[in-house]
Amino acid sequence: MKDRNNWVVWLPGRKGSLYEGAVIPITITIPLGYPKEPPKVAFPRDFKHIHVYEGGAICMPIVDQDYWKPTRTMHEIISRFDSFLHQKPNLLSPANEDMLTLFMDKLPDYEQAIREQASHYRTQGEEYLMRPAVHIHYRRA
Repeated sequence: MKDRNNWVVWLPGRKGSLYEGAVIPITITIPLGYPKEPPKVAFPRDFKHIHVYEGGAICMPIVDQDYWKPTRTMHEIISRFDSFLHQKPNLLSPANEDMLTLFMDKLPDYEQAIREQASHYRTQGEEYLMRPAVHIHYRRA
C-alpha cells in the first residue's frame, strides 16, 4: 500500500434496501495528527443523498472536530457511515436540498433515483475491485 493515510472503504448495500446490490465507496483520509485529529470521510463527488453535500462531503458528529474523541476506532466510524447510508434521513438537517425536495414531494421518484444510483455503483464497484490495490470491504458483525 503506497499511501496508508488514504483509504477507500466499500460499503455493501443492505438486502431489502434501496442500495441492495450496490457497493458504495467512501474515502477516509487520515491526518498526520490522528488520533488527536479526526479523519475526513467523503462519499463520491457525484453521490446523491439527502445528507451528502455536493462534492461528497458530509457533516457527521463522529468525525467533526468539535465532537471528535481520540478513542474512536475506524471500525466504529465505518459502522456509523454504513448505518447512516441505510437509515431514514433526518429531514431537519439536509445537505442536499434537491434530494430533500424529491423525498418530500415525490417519494417514488426519490426511491427510483436511489435505485438507479445503486445500479451505477454495482457496476462501478466491480470495475474498481479489479484494479490492483488494497481494498477494505466492510462486513457487518
